[in-house]
Amino acid sequence: MIGRKYTDLRHGRTSAETFRPVVERWRGGNYIPIVVEGNIASGKSTLLSELKLIDSVEIMEEPVKLWRNLAGGNLMGLMYEDSKRWGYLFQSYVLLTMMDLHHKQVEAPVAVLERSVYSARYCFVKHPARE
Repeated sequence: MIGRKYTDLRHGRTSAETFRPVVERWRGGNYIPIVVEGNIASGKSTLLSELKLIDSVEIMEEPVKLWRNLAGGNLMGLMYEDSKRWGYLFQSYVLLTMMDLHHKQVEAPVAVLERSVYSARYCFVKHPARE
């Protein structure tokens, strides 16, 4: 049953309970990166909020606040108002901020990233560049 919390249908566990054994099997070395991809409003944030409950997981969310406040201007809002004019600039900035996020020092054994730098490049930057 899928409701407010993601539930593993086979075991009746929440996503945090299902994910915990993966974290516990980690044996040192670098962190394990896991990327959550999906359309807008597909439940990525809900899943990430569940995974925040695990102490040894670091959540790296999209830096939407940066996109909405670039030197006092809302670049994301401009892109939605006139995507032909602002789309390429916006997605280039998205790519830059996502690269910064992906290079951030991670202390936890597992890092869960909301979208990857590859989705920013291949799905969003190339498309507006062609228009």
